[in-house]
Amino acid sequence: MVGISGNPAASNMLVGTGELGRWLGLPEESPLRLGGIFMGNVSQQISGGNQPGSTDFNGALILGLGVDLEKAIGWKNAFLKWKVCNTTASQ
Repeated sequence: MVGISGNPAASNMLVGTGELGRWLGLPEESPLRLGGIFMGNVSQQISGGNQPGSTDFNGALILGLGVDLEKAIGWKNAFLKWKVCNTTASQ
């Protein structure tokens, strides 16, 4: 069972489910795990406000790479992880 945090950037676990790595050809038993998540939002102001009819696009892309050092080099209970976050907003 895989749980994904409500705020993936604040999670102390790896981001996503690891499906990105499998899609790119990383075998399940690989010491590398690549995952990611994209959260997007589009909203439109129908009427009123400063810009009636305006459309806003917002998004956050978070990529995570994990290395199981026990599988890679035999270092017991050691794991490295990196996260990269890119956010965008437009009006």
